[in-house]
Amino acid sequence: MESEMIQALQTIADNIQATSQPGWVEFFTIGISLFSIVVSAVAIWYAVQIPKKIAERQNKIALFEKRYKIYRKIVCCHTFVYTLKLSKNVQEGRKGFLATFAEETLINVDSMQTTMGTSNNYILKVVMSAPKLVETLCQSKFLFADNPWIFEFTKKIVTAINDLVSSFLLESDEQFIQARKKFIDLMNDKMYDKVLDKVEKELQLKNI
Repeated sequence: MESEMIQALQTIADNIQATSQPGWVEFFTIGISLFSIVVSAVAIWYAVQIPKKIAERQNKIALFEKRYKIYRKIVCCHTFVYTLKLSKNVQEGRKGFLATFAEETLINVDSMQTTMGTSNNYILKVVMSAPKLVETLCQSKFLFADNPWIFEFTKKIVTAINDLVSSFLLESDEQFIQARKKFIDLMNDKMYDKVLDKVEKELQLKNI
């Protein structure tokens, strides 16, 4: 009788112990939970990384656009040389300046209610456009910070442009002739080709 009681208690104990141990259902549940945690972690990582990559790409595009604008202005300055060579006086030089940098003269001064003569209209257009051109070129100091000599060259262009603009405003043919020669010599300098080549490499334009 006693032995039977002991055997029954042992059976109950074995059953309790068996039920306390995790079976395949418990292991499956734990696996599902771990998988859910991993999936959530991956989702969070992508949620952080994707906007970051988009922001980085947008920053690169914005930087490229600003740098490309400087590049285009430098090229336009070189194109302006051909116009200057054909300009015999300050009036022709002034018109050539506005024709070359047409993007900077979007404001139609002629449509404004004014009694100024044609010459003064051209002068006003130069006053409106020249500072924007100069400002764009001066941005090379920051946008090409790794190549300070690019800014050094654009700074020389700015000085030459200011001399031309001064002759436009004073309507001095003598001053214009001097400023014209200075500008032409600068844009024909070998440094122009070096700067342009470096900027094109920075913008990867040669790979397009």
